[in-house]
Amino acid sequence: MTYMQTNLFMSKPGHQNDVMAAVRDMKTEWNEKALIAMMFYGGSPVGPSNVITISTRFDSLDEVEKTHDDFFENIKLQNAFRRASAASTRSMNNLSEVIVGAEGFGLDNPPKYIHRWILTAKRGHKSDVIEIAKKMRDNAPGPTLPGITVNRAGNQDTVYIRMGLKSLKDIGDFSSNQERQSENLKAMSKLTTQINSYMFRVVH
Repeated sequence: MTYMQTNLFMSKPGHQNDVMAAVRDMKTEWNEKALIAMMFYGGSPVGPSNVITISTRFDSLDEVEKTHDDFFENIKLQNAFRRASAASTRSMNNLSEVIVGAEGFGLDNPPKYIHRWILTAKRGHKSDVIEIAKKMRDNAPGPTLPGITVNRAGNQDTVYIRMGLKSLKDIGDFSSNQERQSENLKAMSKLTTQINSYMFRVVH
């Protein structure tokens, strides 16, 4: 089973550069392949570019646990995390399980943008939302295909869809209202209470 860990920091006004510097240090000290991204669009209350994330992928929970062990043994990494948190109004860590992996981009070949959807399923319908998301993925034109993940902790009704983009021109390839997706979109609207969309620019 594959997992994604994401650390999210919402920087205080005027402290975006402080958060970015600390997150870059986290990546260096982690010695992990990771993507650092900045939100450009998505309705952040302070500003579109104040949300900064660092994400990495693991092939097992043992690898995730080793990262935790390494964190407590690395003072420089702890200090970088504290600096990022201190310069933020909010920070959170998320561990999600990969249901279907993304295709077309990876840590060795990162996209320019990441389009991220957060779907909140109606109670008891998360598995149905996942199945519709898979159908939408199957109908995408490719060669870039989105990944589908679910929380291992936190809101258990949440389903995430992440799609790498080489250009903003590709933004409609997955969820456009073309005929191939119309029935899936209608079905999805009946199974969810909320769908949020965010656009991130990969910066490092």
